[in-house]
Amino acid sequence: MQSKWLIATGLSIAALGASAATPNQISDWDSDGNGSISQSEWGNQCTQSDLFDNWDTDNDGLIDDDEYATGLFRHWDANDNGVLEESEWLKANENWFEEYDIQFSAWDSDEDGFLEYREFDTGLGKTSSYSDWDANNTLFIEPEDFCTSLFNQADANDDDSINVGEFDDDAVLWYVY
Repeated sequence: MQSKWLIATGLSIAALGASAATPNQISDWDSDGNGSISQSEWGNQCTQSDLFDNWDTDNDGLIDDDEYATGLFRHWDANDNGVLEESEWLKANENWFEEYDIQFSAWDSDEDGFLEYREFDTGLGKTSSYSDWDANNTLFIEPEDFCTSLFNQADANDDDSINVGEFDDDAVLWYVY
């Protein structure tokens, strides 16, 4: 299973500008009406939504490492003040970094109690999160890779579907919006 931390990236940018094109109820994603979202249903909705486009800021159809870091940082910066506060870090760490066990202080190089983008980018570069999302090892995250990584992040119990509890329990809504 890909790291839960990697999915945060995809969802980070979505928080910046999710529009009406992004489904926001489980019924919007669950096309067969069985109460859960399969990988296929997720993939169809994800690729038709604006999730990927919110991360692909140069509109070239690929997410490079800079777009990935920027998207993740923006998503985690819940109050849009341009820095990550420790409370924002803790929420993101709980959702994304469980497998890494990274402490806030390890990335806060100037010890001011905030992560500026440069500190975040430096710390992120020491992880494998970007390469974990780049499933085809092309040095870019393609739309299918992006959607698959987001699905894996939201599928908290690793049963290859997203159920109502996972969707409503922050697993999708926090990641996507």
